[in-house]
Amino acid sequence: MANKVKSELPEHADKPLTCGLIMPISSIDGCTAEHWAEVKSIITDAVNTITEFSFSVNLVSDQEDVGVIQKRIVQNIYSSDVVVCDVSCKNPNVMFELGMRLAFDKPTLIIKDDGTDYSFDTGVVEHLNYPRDLRFAKIVSFKQNLASKICATYKASLNDASQSFLSSFGTFKVAKLDQAEGSPEQVLIEMVQDLSRQVSKIGNDFYNREAYGRTIAGSSGLLASAFNELPMSSKSADVGRLLVISSGPAEPMETLATSVASMGLEMNLTARPDKKGSTEYVLTIHSYSSELLQKIHTLANNAGVRIKELRRI
Repeated sequence: MANKVKSELPEHADKPLTCGLIMPISSIDGCTAEHWAEVKSIITDAVNTITEFSFSVNLVSDQEDVGVIQKRIVQNIYSSDVVVCDVSCKNPNVMFELGMRLAFDKPTLIIKDDGTDYSFDTGVVEHLNYPRDLRFAKIVSFKQNLASKICATYKASLNDASQSFLSSFGTFKVAKLDQAEGSPEQVLIEMVQDLSRQVSKIGNDFYNREAYGRTIAGSSGLLASAFNELPMSSKSADVGRLLVISSGPAEPMETLATSVASMGLEMNLTARPDKKGSTEYVLTIHSYSSELLQKIHTLANNAGVRIKELRRI
């Protein structure tokens, strides 16, 4: 490969630019996870041929540290120097993340396969097409075109007079994320504080459950009997939480979390290392019932979640 020559960009002189990927990664519309892994490899190869700039390529959900997945995705969607978004099969998570990136009005390149039609809202944005069957000859041409478009899109973003997505519709106040630089010590302190708040919440939840249990146990036999005869859904807020643990990938768990949130249930999705050092994903649902358990099984299967463990706490 030819040596890469970085443009004179003092802001990025000491590190590569970031090219974030928004794309499906699990089975959808007849396309398997292996298909998307190959598409990701094609995009990465195309970016790596760019000689004018040096880009590192990662999914916006990827990050080395462990933390709240949604926070990581939003941060990467916002901070990536350029984003390539594959809207093939119109995955709901992909379309939502694309909308967020466009709201930030930052350089974005949309691609799709030839089996997917255009969406009304983003049809005004140029799309690069590639064959869904990933035929070699057409993929070679696509990779060349993609590399050229990424380079041109990023260069245009450096020009204040460049035409952005939002400017095509009028004058808007662009959404921004407040970011502040801190020393390693400050970052560590904030992480410890976040951890302390989470531990405190767990402790409070446990205390409340124990106190409620003692109240029920100490009540008259009639009251305790009445409570025990209630359907599980009627006392779901008092009987603990439901944990869904998966060994990955992340996107099926995000789809499951979105479905749970749409049911009006309080939940949070986090990533953590397992005993082998790999990443596992934990969806905590802050209520429990036998009916909910059945629904979660169904939703998890539909989302393609590989359940490692499902337990009530």
